[in-house]
Amino acid sequence: MTKTVLVTGAAGGIGRSLCEEFSSEGYRVVATDVMKADIGDVFVQADLLRFCEDTDYRKNILETISKHFSDFGLHALINNAALQKLGSAEELTYGDWQETFQVNVFAPFLLTQSFLPELCLAQGSVINISSIHEQLTKSRFAAYASSKAALGGMTRALALELGNKVRINTICPAATGTEMLKAGFDGD
Repeated sequence: MTKTVLVTGAAGGIGRSLCEEFSSEGYRVVATDVMKADIGDVFVQADLLRFCEDTDYRKNILETISKHFSDFGLHALINNAALQKLGSAEELTYGDWQETFQVNVFAPFLLTQSFLPELCLAQGSVINISSIHEQLTKSRFAAYASSKAALGGMTRALALELGNKVRINTICPAATGTEMLKAGFDGD
């Protein structure tokens, strides 16, 4: 039986590493990202912001992804994609907050909810990639840090609710040498 994993944000530094590691362990890797990439066994280009806002687009993406699951379901969902909008309290807009929460919190929930039957079938696992910013942050990260704290809270609530059906955990990496991290230090 080949196990299947879905990794969002697969084109980024952490996402690419996750895809490579799961592949080396024999998983069938279904990878998604807003940017087209040559990664995973199957790649589905998906804009998670649009996924949250457009129900027809969401339905199409979910159908496209689910075609690649085996008869045994989905063994792991890795919600890795993230949006990092930086700015001071005076600079951050409502749109910045809305987009950040849609990609970093709402999309992981919608994906978990949508693929719950497949995850239950496989007695699978959801891993939400959060950030050290969930608890320790710095100036100009209010929207990003708040979204990661919300992701952690959502994970804990879902873990209680889904505990006997699907394992759900959060990983909070500290500084990792990705393009997103480097952008956070731009000009600093």
